[in-house]
Amino acid sequence: MSESIYARLQQALPSIREWIAQFVADHRENGVQLSALAEPALLRCFPVEVLAGTTVVALPEVRFPPVGEFGLPEFAQMAEMPLAGITFDTTFFVKAGAQSQSLYFHETVHVVQWEHLGFDRFLLTYAANMIGREYVQNPLEAIAYSLQGEFEAGKLSGSPVDRIQTSASSAWSSVSEFFPS
Repeated sequence: MSESIYARLQQALPSIREWIAQFVADHRENGVQLSALAEPALLRCFPVEVLAGTTVVALPEVRFPPVGEFGLPEFAQMAEMPLAGITFDTTFFVKAGAQSQSLYFHETVHVVQWEHLGFDRFLLTYAANMIGREYVQNPLEAIAYSLQGEFEAGKLSGSPVDRIQTSASSAWSSVSEFFPS
């Protein structure tokens, strides 16, 4: 019997962590603080510490980690998807020309998720919740798209941070049994 996907996810974490750290470091000099790019509607949604602590990098093409190289071929399809943005901890990358306050909002939801869950738990939660689901059904994406829709419609009242954290905790709880500490 082959090794479980959950065990392979845990084994791949150090390689994925290293890849992300190198990718962020390679592009750090091109980053801009989100608080400098945010317009008033976005500024009202998140605490100043989140906006000031988030870096935005515009790239010609947004890259997903090469998960196939890390022994996770099940996620290779995600690496092929065209992406408008991707978040790694407190830095998010957006496709040049696709920048918008709506995209910034969506990616900032992921920044809050990363901060709430922590690096490894975010990655494990995201990946485990992709198993058997479409991308938009992943709870971490579902809340980001739901809140983004409220933001775009001008129907978001107050800061969504508590909702994001509650949703992230629930998404982790749904898969945590697969990852012994």
